[in-house]
Amino acid sequence: MITFKSEEAKAKVLELVRNSGSKDPSVAQPAQAAFASIISSSLSQVLDPLSIANLIYDEVIQFTGDTPPEIPIDTYFGLGEGTFRIWSNGVAGGLAYNEISGSDNWRFRTSKIDSAIAWSKKYARDSRLDVVQKGIDRLLGEILVKSQYRAFEVLATALGNAVTGGQSHVIASTAKTAATARRFQLDDVNRLMTKIKRLNASWAFGTPAVRGSGLTDLFISPEAMEEIRKMTYNAVNTTNTSATAVELPDDMRMEIYRSGGASSIYGKNLHELLELGVGQPYNELFRQKYTQGTGPAWTAATDEIIIGIDASMGAFARCINADENNSTFQMLADDQHFNRSDKMGFYGSQEEGWVVGNDKAIVGILW
Repeated sequence: MITFKSEEAKAKVLELVRNSGSKDPSVAQPAQAAFASIISSSLSQVLDPLSIANLIYDEVIQFTGDTPPEIPIDTYFGLGEGTFRIWSNGVAGGLAYNEISGSDNWRFRTSKIDSAIAWSKKYARDSRLDVVQKGIDRLLGEILVKSQYRAFEVLATALGNAVTGGQSHVIASTAKTAATARRFQLDDVNRLMTKIKRLNASWAFGTPAVRGSGLTDLFISPEAMEEIRKMTYNAVNTTNTSATAVELPDDMRMEIYRSGGASSIYGKNLHELLELGVGQPYNELFRQKYTQGTGPAWTAATDEIIIGIDASMGAFARCINADENNSTFQMLADDQHFNRSDKMGFYGSQEEGWVVGNDKAIVGILW
């Protein structure tokens, strides 16, 4: 929603909007350019907090100009194990790919994503800020969808291809391994915690001198959250099931019951994504990137991925371009509309790149 710091600021913006709808190009064009300049910096502050990807890619490197920065990867990502894998994509809509690197500098690869919107000038002349806002919302939404898809494409490719010690980073759920009814269980979270710890052994396969936190976050579908809610009234034990059923502790069950879900389990943050789940875009994207190898077989009709990360490792980075005003989102007046069309519009863009600097910080479970 467009808000103003003062009535004076509101009056100024309304005047720019009215002038941008003028039939006189010498009045309309400067007003459109001024309005775009005012809005750009505000939109960059709005866009970043909306991104789900920002829950994963916690390292943000901002640069100005045309040349993305270099980073000394071994020191930047805090790793001392020599050669490791970096996953990135450098073309909007392009495939993420792997680059083997050792103690070396690595240059971020960025590309521009953009979108555009237009409406009749009569709405501007009538000071219809509601129409202007709907147009800007749509513009932002399209940029956000493209940005998040690119971020997840890198993440899915890294996880789908990750192998350490000859073993895939993806494991099967307890129910899938036992070929029983499809179910996500507390035991699955427990096994993922062990899996990510084993991945991060030292070069001598022992306890590392500098340890991460282990599993910190889980990205799950609404169906997986449904399974967690079921833990309030179903047994959670997986051994000696013929004996008395074991339930969650009362305080955990009541917390999940009262909130209709859970924000964490075993101390691991839960993030519910509508894009995950059978038939959903991120699930399908991972299926395309998944190289089975030693991992469990994928059953297209029923399987979905749950992704776990160790956010403490700083392995997920985003690089984004900013202008001289420190704005990472640029909006400009669209000059493709001729005066006779009586239309006006804007186009916006941001230049960014996503990197998984160490795929040992990511694990997954098929269930």
